[in-house]
Amino acid sequence: MRTRTAHTILGIDRQDADFLVQGRIEPRAGGFRTVLLLEDAAGRELGTRTLDSTTRSCPALDESLLLALEMLVDTPKLRELARAKREAPTEASSEPTTERTTEVPPEGAVSPTSDTPNLPIRSMPSPSTTASPKRHWRFDVGFGASTAAGFAPKPTVGPAAHAMMRPPGFVPIALRGALYPLAVERVSIPGEGSSVRAFVAGIDLCPLALARGRFEGLACTGFEVGGLHAEPIGPKSNAGDLLFPLVPVRAEMRARIGNFVPYAAFTMRFSPTEPKFTYESPPGTDRAAFLEPRVTAALDVGLVWRFPSKD
Repeated sequence: MRTRTAHTILGIDRQDADFLVQGRIEPRAGGFRTVLLLEDAAGRELGTRTLDSTTRSCPALDESLLLALEMLVDTPKLRELARAKREAPTEASSEPTTERTTEVPPEGAVSPTSDTPNLPIRSMPSPSTTASPKRHWRFDVGFGASTAAGFAPKPTVGPAAHAMMRPPGFVPIALRGALYPLAVERVSIPGEGSSVRAFVAGIDLCPLALARGRFEGLACTGFEVGGLHAEPIGPKSNAGDLLFPLVPVRAEMRARIGNFVPYAAFTMRFSPTEPKFTYESPPGTDRAAFLEPRVTAALDVGLVWRFPSKD
């Protein structure tokens, strides 16, 4: 082991100081030992402190040294001595003071003039070694089934999936999608109409997340795109497609069971536009075969896999 010794002078003469603290730091098995010696301006020893630390680096000693210095210096007797010196006549302070150097006594030595017993101090772990663990990103992947009412001409069901990111210090972000592949028929006039399939996809944020025990509640909103595809029924009907924006408001409840998290969610979707399929009536005017409502609803159930499984 290579050891370096450094001496630092703070630039204050002994006669200008109320007290003087000298110290020695030496490596020991499993850490460091620090010995602090307190003297008055005349060189009389007032007390010592011994600090045993299990840290492996010198910078980590800063907090422990501050604690040891405070316990060494901040005592009623030293405060009285400092107050007496400040109240002494100024001519007394002008008397020459013979400066002498005092070496820090070796380990285990006890000075008979010490007013404060030399008590070993076990340092507390440095804040740098007890910092809170770093928070990591977490990801959720969920699959389930969705039932939609009002989104298509009749209630329909289909698969649903989502992927959620949970960045440290930010609200959860989710990408969601649902497909309704079952054809829902809409008859406009006898023998004519359309068979409709639908999908919805978008992104949302969950600013409200409440957890208690194994249960977690989420409130989310964002932006989605809805789509309807119509196949013709009858020789006079035509195929058609609709794409339109939606604003979802979702309330979700989860029950955490290991890596698997079952969930149930209720979603209200608001349409700022009025997309519709039309057909031409016999008098030659266009009529709505299906008009998308301003508000639709959906109920989702499924399972979520969380990575990592622990917070």
